[in-house]
Amino acid sequence: MTYAIFAIGSRQFRAAPGVTIKVPLLQAEPGSKVTFDRVLLASEGTDVHAGKPVLKGAKVTAEVVRHGKGDKDREIPIIPRLRGILRGYLSDGRPRLRGASTAPWFFLVSTTGARLSQGARVEP
Repeated sequence: MTYAIFAIGSRQFRAAPGVTIKVPLLQAEPGSKVTFDRVLLASEGTDVHAGKPVLKGAKVTAEVVRHGKGDKDREIPIIPRLRGILRGYLSDGRPRLRGASTAPWFFLVSTTGARLSQGARVEP
């Protein structure tokens, strides 16, 4: 299988013939051809060529299909009661967070074990 890994800015993408991929916004019109010269790795069947850091003379040519928008980032409003609880957590007392590392929901728990809030959603 023929493919290449190339870089745009600080992100890397895998390109193969006939495959459509999403990349950051480019200053090119839909239907135009773009060329990427920062190719990090190229594969032709069983032969793999890796660059240190880029392959000299290698290029990836692609056609811009369309421009689009990504998913919308959602923010969670903090209710005044929870704001006060979080302010108290950050300033003094420091109750422990239960389940914050593994679960998307966490609960603020006092040092005595009483629940202080109903929970807040944490986006992973």
